[in-house]
Amino acid sequence: MNSDNTNFSHFHKHEQNTLKEIKNGKIIEQSDKNKRDGNVANATEIIEVFDNKSKAAKDDISDLYLLNQEFDSIPDYIEVVFKCKRKAIYRNDYGVVITKPDFIILEVENGTDLGYINSFGEEALLKLKSIYKNEKVIYSVIRTATAEDIERFNSNREEEPFVIEKTREFVKQNDVDMKIIEAEWQFDRQRLTIYFTAPQRIDFRDLVKDLARSFRTRIELRQISTREEAKRIDGIGSCGRTICCSCFANDFNHVTLDHAKTQQLSNNIAKLSGYCGKLKCCLLYEYETYIEAFKKLPPINSIVDLDSCGEAVLCKVDIFKSIAYLNVVSSGTYRQLSFKELERYKKNGKIQYAKDETCTCGNADCIEKIDDFN
Repeated sequence: MNSDNTNFSHFHKHEQNTLKEIKNGKIIEQSDKNKRDGNVANATEIIEVFDNKSKAAKDDISDLYLLNQEFDSIPDYIEVVFKCKRKAIYRNDYGVVITKPDFIILEVENGTDLGYINSFGEEALLKLKSIYKNEKVIYSVIRTATAEDIERFNSNREEEPFVIEKTREFVKQNDVDMKIIEAEWQFDRQRLTIYFTAPQRIDFRDLVKDLARSFRTRIELRQISTREEAKRIDGIGSCGRTICCSCFANDFNHVTLDHAKTQQLSNNIAKLSGYCGKLKCCLLYEYETYIEAFKKLPPINSIVDLDSCGEAVLCKVDIFKSIAYLNVVSSGTYRQLSFKELERYKKNGKIQYAKDETCTCGNADCIEKIDDFN
């Protein structure tokens, strides 16, 4: 990409020089046959010498450049989304003009496919660096889709429920332990991908033969995880929003109960699990924030001398409300302290730091009780 943020990669090499001249205001070439003495040395007085053919070519290129400059309409990279939120980054080797999200035809391993533009230009480039970790981009978009292309695409989609039902019949006939989740036709029908879940690796060679015989195309059976299944089915999470994996999350990161423990969440697997049966991905979103906040606070299970109330055990900290929750040992009741009050006890040397952060305040379900207390 050029330092002046102008992309010329989609033009031929001999056109790129002309485009750079246009950008710098030097849209006229010097003719060796018609140089005028005294003007050659003066950079501001460039002689206009054109034949009709070269001038027409320059006018065409100038129009293309102005369109590119005004809309930044020929981006180097484009992010495309497919069925079930599957996303990928593509190059723009053919100089396709893109001014808004639209359906687009693109290259795939063994033919062409159709997807929808999710982002392009600088946004797609940033995603390539941050989300896709600068992975090698192999394929390119070809052109924007026509009305006939979209009609063909919709026809493929309408046939997919039939493909799922037919595949389930073959699964039953072959006595294969698998659950068919989704089917996806490639735009040019050179490949049919069928997604499934299974408790273990299975031999589906006979099933593939039946499917190939029935649909007369290349068959790809792809086993997916329960998280991928939830992503494809979609749904509304306990927060009231669309589940993360189906709207913006690209990767499935490893989540453990330690992430929940650090955020002092109730050790209730049912509450912490998503539709996929795994721990919710959102447990990672605030994890680093908690880690940084806790560096300034006493660890959980520390003992605080509350003077008249006696000793109390630090059970939970709300970093957003700046409130600490303590369980008074003598009475078993709960007390709230602001962070400023907790800091005052710390300065007065009335906090005994705990080495083990396992809650021993006398109630195994103290965190749930504190949640109810709020």
